[in-house]
Amino acid sequence: MQDSKKPIVFAFSGKSNSGKTTLICKLCEYLQHCKIAVIKHDPKDKAMFDTKGKDSYEFFQRSHAVALISPTRTTLQLRHASPHTESTQTQAFYETLNMFQTYDYVFIEGLKTLPFPRIVVAREYIESAYIPYANAFAIDESVANTQILPTHLPILPLNDIANIADFIHQFSHTHPTTKEI
Repeated sequence: MQDSKKPIVFAFSGKSNSGKTTLICKLCEYLQHCKIAVIKHDPKDKAMFDTKGKDSYEFFQRSHAVALISPTRTTLQLRHASPHTESTQTQAFYETLNMFQTYDYVFIEGLKTLPFPRIVVAREYIESAYIPYANAFAIDESVANTQILPTHLPILPLNDIANIADFIHQFSHTHPTTKEI
């Protein structure tokens, strides 16, 4: 855990079904003594957080923001002024990231073009399009084309959560981020 420092922000990218969510969940469990936030990109706007006919759904259909506060969680939905622009999504990302300044870790799933340290997750094969965004690759034994990776990129065993957590911690201390939150 960090004391009064900015959180360690680390991103995870990879093709669909590569294991990004599973890896982030395992890291959250491994680092359970820390305060962790996860920001997930939903580029196709598929995630549903409400049910038609419920009060909160009806409120959101008629307003710009709804906060649902219960004994165990707070759910906040904010409507974007222009829903299909990358700049709107980037602005929303940074506004959300600012909410987590007191956390120990912020893990980002997706948003590969944002300038944060990043582990690319791959199974079966490595897509070369992700290489420019990677600070490391987390792969399993099914990946056969590791020869396409530049030699300076670390290859982490996808199922060795302790090793990946250690990489994140070490990388964040040897490569301080220049991006303020």
